[in-house]
Formats: sequence, structure tokens, C-alpha cells
Amino acid sequence: MILNKTSIRVNKSHIRSKRIKELQGNNLENTGNKALVVSEKGFLDIKQLDSVRSVLRKRLKKQAKITTTLYLDTPITKKPNEVRLGKGKGNIAYWVSVVSPGHVILTVNGQCSNLTPSFLNNVRKKLRMKSFVSTKSLRWIL
Repeated sequence: MILNKTSIRVNKSHIRSKRIKELQGNNLENTGNKALVVSEKGFLDIKQLDSVRSVLRKRLKKQAKITTTLYLDTPITKKPNEVRLGKGKGNIAYWVSVVSPGHVILTVNGQCSNLTPSFLNNVRKKLRMKSFVSTKSLRWIL
């Protein structure tokens, strides 16, 4: 389940600056057996996250636990089609999560032989940004 913020001070926020600060609590030491890690900054919306989780759930079939650590906390506004300019900011279209390089999106905990490297690369292609799969044996490289 993707978590939303329960209370927000302002519904329509300004666009964040291009310099995205590193998020705390994304250490690879605290993650499970395999982790999907982003290698460039950008936005992730709920469609991308749900597509990755659904593909993993179909493949794993309750053999492992999938956890996410993302909060959809940034609203994206959009005006309707064929509306003239001006008259304020548009309505909220969807919510996104701002991610920076090194942010852990998903972790898979448990013993599962279904997760081959080729399958994990196909899962990685569901996202719009570059990412890589980290395992416990490869963490010393990072």
C-alpha cells in the first residue's frame, strides 16, 4: 500500500527547486535481500509504483514480502483542456514522490528463487528513470 500524507498545510504547493536534498533513512544496510534503488533524481507517481509492485506480486506468489518506503507528498496541478490562461492555479491532478539518487524504492524480504537477474531488469524498466537492483552480496561495491 502506498502511503499518503494524512494532513497537509497547503493543498497546492509550489514546484520544488531543482536541487533535491538527500532523503534520510535510505541506507542499504537496513533493507532486505534485494532492493530497487534509483540512480537519478525525479518524480515517481502511483501508476509507476503500482505497476512495479503488481509485476513482483504476480511473480513471487506470497513467497516474499514487498515493502515500500515512499510517501506521495507532492501535488501536481493541471488546468483542464481548452481553458484560457490566468484565473489562478489549476486543480490537483495527481500526487508524486520526489526521489533522489540512492533512494530505495522497494525491498524484497525472504528466500525466493523466482527472482532471477533478468526478471529484475524487466521490473526495473517499468520506471521512467534509471535504477539498479541491489543485493546483499553487491552492497560493498556501493
